[in-house]
Amino acid sequence: MEKKFSTMLRVDVSKCFPSIYTHTISWAVKDIEFGKNNVKAVSFGNEMDRAMQRMNYNETNGIPVGPEFSRLFAEIILQSVDEKVKGKLLTSDIIDGRDYVIRRYVDDFIVFASNRDVIEHVRMAISSCLSDVNLHLNDAKTEFMERPFQTRTSSIAAAALDVLEGFWQQNTVSVEREQLTLSYAAPIKNHGLLAKSLIRSIKTICHNNGSDYGSIASVLTAAIDVRIQRLVDSYDRNAVPKDHLSYQVRLMMALLEVSYFLYGVRPSVSASYKLGRSTVLAIRFVRANFHDMLPQFSEHIVRQCEGFLASATQGWMEEFGVVPIEQINVLVCLTELPSEYLKTMGPLIKKLAERTSDYFSLVNLIFVAGRGGLLPAMAGTLESRARSALSSDLRPDRKAEDLLKLFDLISCPYLSLGIRQELVQLGLAALKMDPINRARREAVVTDFEKNPWFTRWDRIDLLREITRRELNQAY
Repeated sequence: MEKKFSTMLRVDVSKCFPSIYTHTISWAVKDIEFGKNNVKAVSFGNEMDRAMQRMNYNETNGIPVGPEFSRLFAEIILQSVDEKVKGKLLTSDIIDGRDYVIRRYVDDFIVFASNRDVIEHVRMAISSCLSDVNLHLNDAKTEFMERPFQTRTSSIAAAALDVLEGFWQQNTVSVEREQLTLSYAAPIKNHGLLAKSLIRSIKTICHNNGSDYGSIASVLTAAIDVRIQRLVDSYDRNAVPKDHLSYQVRLMMALLEVSYFLYGVRPSVSASYKLGRSTVLAIRFVRANFHDMLPQFSEHIVRQCEGFLASATQGWMEEFGVVPIEQINVLVCLTELPSEYLKTMGPLIKKLAERTSDYFSLVNLIFVAGRGGLLPAMAGTLESRARSALSSDLRPDRKAEDLLKLFDLISCPYLSLGIRQELVQLGLAALKMDPINRARREAVVTDFEKNPWFTRWDRIDLLREITRRELNQAY
C-alpha cells in the first residue's frame, strides 16, 4: 500500500461491543425502515436480536465481550457499514482502488489514500454510516500519517526487538544439522545478571524515547516466547556439547525473567497467553530433559510470580472482588510445576479464594488448588466459597453465569461429594423443582463428573488450550 498511497488513517469504533444496539442487526440484514416496521416479524435479524438479548439479561444496549456469537453479531452489523460506505463514496469523485483503499479489522478501520483531502472525505463517510447504526468513531485514537507508515510506537518496538535479537545472537550458538539450523545456548555463568543486562537495555530504549513499557511489553513477550519455542524445537542432546547442556536451562531462566518483569509492569490478556505458553513450554522441557535442574528452575519461576501476583491482584480484589484475568492466566500455568513448589504460593491463593465469588475467579482458583496439590489446606475455604457463591439470589434460568457456576461446581472432582450434593439441591430449589433423595443426588453428581459442563477439570492440556485461545485473540 505504501508504494501506491502517500497517506494513511487509522481509527477505531468507540467502545464497539458495549455500544451496539441489538435491534440494529435487523437494520443491517435488511434496512432501517424494514427493521423498524417489522419488529415482530419472524426473520433472521429479529431472531438474532432476541437471542442476543437473552444472552445479556434482556438488554438491548451493548453485547457481551468474548462469546463467538457476539463476534458474528458485530461482524454482520459492521459489514453492512462497509457496504454503505462503498455506496456513499460511489457518488463522489474519488474512486476505490485508485484514490483510496479501506481495510477493516474487527472495529479498526485503516484508510490508505492519495492525499489528506481524500482521507478526510472517506473518514466522514465512515463516520456517517456508523452513526446510522448508533456507533461512532473514537476521535481520541484517530491516527494520521504520511509515508513512511511507521508510528512512534512501532519504531520503539522495532528498536527493542533489535536489542533482543542482539542478545539472542550473543548468547546462542547455531549449528547446521540435516538442513536445519539448530540453536543452543552459549556458555552462561549467571542467568540473573544476563536478564538484568537485557532489562537495562530495554529501559534505556524506553527512556531515550520518552515511552513507558506499554509500547514494547507485549511485542517483546511474544518475541521471547518464539525464542523459547526455538530452544525447545532445536534441542538435540547429541548436537549440544556436554559442557553446554545446563546452559539451555539458564538461558530459558534469563528469558523468562525478562518476560515476567515486562508482564509485571504492563500486564495484558494477550501477553498473559504468551507468557503462560512460554512458562508451560519451559517447565515441560526442563522436566523432560534436565530433571536435576527442575528444583532450581521451579524456585526461579515461583519467585518471579509471587510479587507481581500479590500486588497486581490486591486493588482489584478490594474494589471488585475478582481476580484479574491477566493474573489468573499466569497462575493457572503454574500448575505445571511440581506441587511442592506451588505450595509456597498457597497462602496467597487461599487469600484470593476467601475474597472472591465471581464465576471465572472461583472456578480457576479451585482448578489451581486441585491440580496444584493445595486441597488439604484449602478444602474448607473452597467449599465455603462455593456454597456462598450459589446461595444468594441464584437464577440459573436467567443468568448464564449462575448456570455455568452451578454446573461446573457440581462436576468438580476437587470438591467433596457432600458439598456437590448440596449444590444439586440448591440448583433444584432455584429452578423451583422438587428436592431429590441422596441416592439420586449422588447419581446426578456422578453423571456431571463423567460429562463435565464447561470446565473439563482433569482433562485439560494447558499448552493446547493456550494455543487455541491465542488463535481467538482477534476478538
